[in-house]
Amino acid sequence: MSSFSPPSPLVPEPDASDVAMSDADLIAFGAHLRTCRRAAGMTQEDLAFASNLHWTYISQIERGMRNLTYKSILMLAHGLDTTPGRLMPDTL
Repeated sequence: MSSFSPPSPLVPEPDASDVAMSDADLIAFGAHLRTCRRAAGMTQEDLAFASNLHWTYISQIERGMRNLTYKSILMLAHGLDTTPGRLMPDTL
C-alpha cells in the first residue's frame, strides 16, 4: 500500500506566474510601461516590433506577470525611443 497522496485541489501550489502577479513592483512597472506606450501612440504589437520582443511578452509585462531582465528594459526603451530610467515608475 502506497503512502502517496495527491495534493489537495482546494489549495493549489503557487507557480512562478502566481508569485510574479502578486509583486507590486512588477505591477507598477507594467502599468507605467502601458502609460508610456499609449503616450507614444503605440499598440502592444507596435512596441513588440520596435523592441524586437513578442507581443505576448509585452502583454505579460504590462499585467505585472514578468520579472524583466535589464536587457529587456533596454529593448523596451529603444522601442519607445526613450531611456531606461524613464520607464521606471515614480512609485519604485
